Amino acid sequence: MKYVSSSSFMVRACIVFFWFMSIVVFLYSGKYADFFKRGRSINVLVWGQVLDKEFLVDFEQETGIQVNVNYFENNEELFVKLRATQNHDYDLIMPSDWAAQLLIQEGLIKKIDQTKITFWNDLQPALLNHYFDPGNEYTLPYYWTLYGLGVNTDYFGGKLPPATWKLVFDLAYMPKCIGTFEDIRPLTIIAALYLFGRVDALNATEVDCIIAVLREQKKRVEMYTDNRAEYLLASGATPVVMGLSGDFLKVMRRFDNISFLIPQEGAFAIIDSLAIPSASHKDDLIYPFLNYLFRKDIVQQYVDKFEFFSAVKVDADYDERFAQFTEPTFELFSKIHFFKNVVSSTILNDILIALKS
Repeated sequence: MKYVSSSSFMVRACIVFFWFMSIVVFLYSGKYADFFKRGRSINVLVWGQVLDKEFLVDFEQETGIQVNVNYFENNEELFVKLRATQNHDYDLIMPSDWAAQLLIQEGLIKKIDQTKITFWNDLQPALLNHYFDPGNEYTLPYYWTLYGLGVNTDYFGGKLPPATWKLVFDLAYMPKCIGTFEDIRPLTIIAALYLFGRVDALNATEVDCIIAVLREQKKRVEMYTDNRAEYLLASGATPVVMGLSGDFLKVMRRFDNISFLIPQEGAFAIIDSLAIPSASHKDDLIYPFLNYLFRKDIVQQYVDKFEFFSAVKVDADYDERFAQFTEPTFELFSKIHFFKNVVSSTILNDILIALKS
């Protein structure tokens, strides 16, 4: 009988094991590469036309951190994604101010470690310490915009009309067709300011008044839209549109007859901020990305491409007609309202149903 020595057996076993592992690595290399890649990646959920993947290539190459960018269309969608499961896999999100307040109250975002932030002194002071996050413990403002009126001066004889919400709420002032918001939240709260001179909780009588005004307005509405206000105005379809300052800026650059008005009754602002979901455990990857994203040269690239109003002070070639609306000063914000959580989602839904009926 022939016996194999233990040393010879071990050599053969090692050879077999080596080739076995070589085959495994070959067959599953892609899978394990993806696994390790995911370990050095973050998932970002933001508004469209804010972040561009092409501007993140340098960061990914410098750090080895892959940034997966996902987009949402409204804050309600953001809430659904975060509330659906604690394992939603998002590491950085961009809620609007009123949404950020609710996320804080529900414990869905966590405090910012300000000791890891290198750009704090570059942020516009007037965008900090607002009602939704005093002290900015949870949020970092990234950009802001104003809600007002876009007007086509050709319709008004080449002159600016009176800056008033009557242009979209009073049939005596309204053109034959207008454009307004599809989102019932700003539409309702702006109507409340116009009717009652305040932004506060609504009683049943006030809700009925708002419904009546919006139903009258509906007779003149050419389109309800949150994303095409500037095109509606530039095309000549309507001479007055409710919309966002940043959107109107895009067409004001090309058309001298387009202007933006802040109504005398008061305008509204939105501050969109970056926040870290409580479910995320990738702080070591998130903070390097935040510090990169808020670098002035990087912000400048986004401002040049998307023409939004940044929370970081950068150079921007704004139309002189728009200059007074592009700097977030304390004086400006002393006259500006926010879409605070003063009207419940139930009442908003009731108003929406009544308007559509």
